[in-house]
Amino acid sequence: MRRLFVGILSLVAGLVVFASDLSLFGQSTFGQSTEPFQFVPAVAGAKLQETDVSMGLPVGFELAAWLHGAGLDAGAVVWEGRLGYGDPRVAAMAICVVRQADGLCLYVDRNRDQTFQADEAIERLGDSGTAWSANLIAASFADADRDSKIAGATDIGEVFGKQSSDELFSDSEVAGEKVDPVYPVRFRFDESTKKLLAATAGTMNGQVRFGDRDCEARYEDRSANGQWFDAEDRLFVDLNGDGKLNPISERLPCQGMRTIGGTLYAIAGDPFGRTLAITTVVERGTIVPRLEMFSEDAELISVSGSMASESGIKITFDRLDQPLEVPIGRWYLSELRLEVRESENHYRFVFNRLGGNHRAEVVDGVEVDFELLGDLKLTASVTQIPDANRGGVISIHPTLRTESGCYLRDAKVGRNSAGNENRLTSTSRFGNNAVVLGSSGFS
Repeated sequence: MRRLFVGILSLVAGLVVFASDLSLFGQSTFGQSTEPFQFVPAVAGAKLQETDVSMGLPVGFELAAWLHGAGLDAGAVVWEGRLGYGDPRVAAMAICVVRQADGLCLYVDRNRDQTFQADEAIERLGDSGTAWSANLIAASFADADRDSKIAGATDIGEVFGKQSSDELFSDSEVAGEKVDPVYPVRFRFDESTKKLLAATAGTMNGQVRFGDRDCEARYEDRSANGQWFDAEDRLFVDLNGDGKLNPISERLPCQGMRTIGGTLYAIAGDPFGRTLAITTVVERGTIVPRLEMFSEDAELISVSGSMASESGIKITFDRLDQPLEVPIGRWYLSELRLEVRESENHYRFVFNRLGGNHRAEVVDGVEVDFELLGDLKLTASVTQIPDANRGGVISIHPTLRTESGCYLRDAKVGRNSAGNENRLTSTSRFGNNAVVLGSSGFS
């Protein structure tokens, strides 16, 4: 990895990035569902699968300046953190629970401009005083180096450039076209544990072809991040055709393969929850995840990740040098998480798919070695964005890329544990409108 764990944690800068309309995720080529899945909001009072919101504000958020502008002091802040919603490369939204005269208030930086506005005080649910509901956009990131464009994906830069955050989240139309996707998210503050919990309040419902019939199916976003095909998420499919979804026997993982009725099937989907396929696995081979470390002092504490095929199948792994049985096809690294100790320091790195052509061809009965990172390359793209009124904007977008087609999305460091965020952030501005699109991909 060419000394991955020495030196890449010291880069700090403020940079500019601007959006185009290309998505991080490639268009799946597997057999599609009979119709695209549609989002169905949860009914009032429904019990939802919650997850903890990460503590610690995003890098660059000036809490003290906002408190001063709002006439508050630091003692009013009960909890502060961040929520990533949508593409992992997009900036996380700052979140604060603040105690005011009328009780606890929740602020969510929905437009990701690194400050709170009056319309970002979130509406309370009921009379509890510790629950709120907000419509959040599962933002996509834009870059020229992507596998392909997802049909129907809306450019987050276009959206924020045309409307205020209040207009965006109260009305899902931009120039006559639907802004997609925006989902209701429920928050709940647990005063006993001092944790803020979040849940996507709804499911993606549709039908999938299974055998010789169309079956009802739904995705659940159990990781509450606005994506629907993570390892933590779940699928429910009416496998027996009785018109019901059994929460136990008809629950499927969103990644991997599953034996149903003695037959092995591969589950293929996409992070937008629009498509789904359950296909019989006839031919298969193996992929062996490898990781070459060039620092003799670096000790790998843990590793986890997922391999994805061009047909939308994902297979998770948590060990190196162990064969993964997969259906035949072309495979690439989708995500990789590493925890490393070097001397007294602990590091945590997260890599995600960037795009490109690096793929492993898996054929029937053959074992293929796959180097997870390979050589690292620090690069940047520069784009000029003309504007007749102000002369235009120059966009500089740096990225630490891997030979395997990923980029470094997140990094943390610490003496006893890797807990301190050390992220290089990037901000996009066009005139007076700020469109914050997140980390530049490395720290």
